[in-house]
Amino acid sequence: MDPAVPPQKPDRLTAIAVMTLVSGILNIFWSIGLFLAIAAIGVGTFLIGCICLPLGFYPLALGILEIIYAVKLLRNPISPELKPAYILAVLEIIDTLFGNVIALVTGVVALILYNDVAVRRHFGET
Repeated sequence: MDPAVPPQKPDRLTAIAVMTLVSGILNIFWSIGLFLAIAAIGVGTFLIGCICLPLGFYPLALGILEIIYAVKLLRNPISPELKPAYILAVLEIIDTLFGNVIALVTGVVALILYNDVAVRRHFGET
């Protein structure tokens, strides 16, 4: 095998990257929607509802982390120090508490695909 040619990236790894990117974009939009909804409730309740305004920060932060990780996964070749983001997948599952079901699906599917033999081998795990 020629060392100048990068190894072929598994299709399932690309699927993880695309799902994570889409979930990250949707999480950012979801957090904007949460901010607007909470602000509207806050105005309607004479600013008492604004106490809940920080609830929109979790999806926003998660969306940014997802986009950064997905962009790193979509590069060809991916950097050797990049590892599976199990914690990011778990955070996506926790995002269901904020009403985002798509992040739940993305997190569960990512955890399943991280255990695929080809994906584990590409990350250098056995």
